[in-house]
Amino acid sequence: MKDGLLTVQRLQCSHCGGELPIMGRYVTFQCRPCFRRCIITDDGLAPLNVYRASLPEEREGTIVYLPFWVLRADVDALRKNISSVMTGLTEISQKIATMKIEADTSEPDWVLELGMNLMGADARGPAMIDSSNLSKRLPSRARLEHILGRMEAAGRWHIYIPAFWTTNTRAYLKIGHLMTRSQPAFHAERFDDPERPVMCVLGPEDAVRLVDYIFFATLPESIQTCSSFMKGIHLEVANPVLIEFPFLESSGSLESLVGGFHIQSQMVDTDPTE
Repeated sequence: MKDGLLTVQRLQCSHCGGELPIMGRYVTFQCRPCFRRCIITDDGLAPLNVYRASLPEEREGTIVYLPFWVLRADVDALRKNISSVMTGLTEISQKIATMKIEADTSEPDWVLELGMNLMGADARGPAMIDSSNLSKRLPSRARLEHILGRMEAAGRWHIYIPAFWTTNTRAYLKIGHLMTRSQPAFHAERFDDPERPVMCVLGPEDAVRLVDYIFFATLPESIQTCSSFMKGIHLEVANPVLIEFPFLESSGSLESLVGGFHIQSQMVDTDPTE
């Protein structure tokens, strides 16, 4: 569906014309005759390259590979975005702190937008401005510089969007947050095994829409609570790449072998046959 219009497209390989097998809830397909993969996007079927992260070391037990959309963040653009938002909020805060507003005049638009409280029992005198919530609009510049410095020092900063099926929608936030926060080092190679379907239920456009949501979850609470600041922040990213990452299944949990964390195994569906 695009622009409110519903279209019907035949599940057919664009390379060899072979019929694509129906995969239920999954949006990825693999052509049986030529093994090429494709995915359903907002514009219809599109070719898809899938990569798989290598095991950092040999581990005994059942290895489960879960797909993630990996997107490289533009840290330079983020720094400029933060600087612009902070400058704008600082100017408004200074205006609020120094400006006298007469109680019998209409409230300026910028005061209404910020939700400030104008108080003044005496209509003949100046109104008082409640500025107690100004600190919640301006995050610590030192904290922001620390976060930006860490992202720049890493060389590359990736956002990880889970693309597997789960009945627990909170799992997407938590697992994406954990992977993004850990920024794991890994080596990935093209994955074309015809015997192993890719259990992806999330298209690339939806992954891009979730980038800010996942990134914001990695920020400290002291910054998340600055609603006016957060409202102006947007993370620019490169095109998403689908990568499967290894998890070790044991005792009702899944251990991320690259991210260094555990999740409950019932949070995800690891059976592609359902």
